[in-house]
Amino acid sequence: MKETNIIYDSVSNTWSIIVKVVNKSLLQIEYPELTGYKTKEDAEIAYHKAMHQFAMDMENIKSITGVKYTLSSYIEHWYVDIFKQYTTSPSYLQTTDWAIQRVILPSIEEDHLLINLTPEYIDLSLQGE
Repeated sequence: MKETNIIYDSVSNTWSIIVKVVNKSLLQIEYPELTGYKTKEDAEIAYHKAMHQFAMDMENIKSITGVKYTLSSYIEHWYVDIFKQYTTSPSYLQTTDWAIQRVILPSIEEDHLLINLTPEYIDLSLQGE
C-alpha cells in the first residue's frame, strides 16, 4: 500500500496529497495523487475530507459485497490479531513487521477486496509489476 502523504512541490509552489479512493466499478482501492493546493492547510483539509469519503465508501462496499477485508487490511489484521499470538520472539516480530511495512504493503498498487484476488495479482504485486 502506498503511504499517504502531503507533499510540497517547490517548483510549482503547491501542495499535493496521496489519498485512498474506492473505484466502485472495479471494487478496488486506488491511490491517486491530487495536486495544486496553494497551502499546506488546504492540502490537509482536502486529505481529511478524502479519507472520510474513503471510509464511508469502504463501509458501503463491505456491506454490499459481504467481504470484510482488502488484501492490505487482511495482512495487517493477520499480523496484529493472529500472527502475534504465536510467537514471543521480539526479533521475529520485528523482522515480520519490517517485511510487511517495507516490502509487502508498498508493493500493493491497487488494493483489492479479498474476493477479487488472484494468485497472478499477488505475484505481480510482489514483483513490483
